[in-house]
Amino acid sequence: MKKVFVIVILIIVFIAIAIYLFCKTDDQKTAKNIYNKRTYLLKEFKDKTILNRSDKFYQLSYSKGQLVNTFFFEKNDSTFTFTNEILQYPLTDIAVLSSFNVTDTSGYRNALGNELRVALKVMDHFKIIGVTADFRKFGIDMKIYIESYGALLYVRDVTDVKNEQWKKYIESGRKLDESWYLVKDK
Repeated sequence: MKKVFVIVILIIVFIAIAIYLFCKTDDQKTAKNIYNKRTYLLKEFKDKTILNRSDKFYQLSYSKGQLVNTFFFEKNDSTFTFTNEILQYPLTDIAVLSSFNVTDTSGYRNALGNELRVALKVMDHFKIIGVTADFRKFGIDMKIYIESYGALLYVRDVTDVKNEQWKKYIESGRKLDESWYLVKDK
């Protein structure tokens, strides 16, 4: 009876270790895949923040210096319905809207909904759950949240990071090159 119990415990431990290693390897593959496509992703998500709440409410923000234009959407089936906006600079300064007549609110809102839809497809492809430029004022140019691991940080110049908490956060991760860090999010 004791032997059977020990064998069952060993099997459970072995399965748990195998699952842990499989997930860890998958997370590292995801991070490596994102890192390998970093030039593309930097271009795609430059100065953007894309976050979602419970896969129903989405936020798409564009940063210009310290100013941010934020647009909110609600997802119904496969449609994104515009719900609100907070504007701090002209809409025509956003690349996707530069050729739009911004007085045509339904037109530019549809364009933003399409932009969000495309960005979310890219994020799904790379297993990214969020992207933010919100930490630029602290020296973190881009933070890419990965499904189950944590985040990839793009820090153009680490000497721009003055806050000790942010420095420790960056140093807690694995340095991939001079500008990229893989960190475990808490």
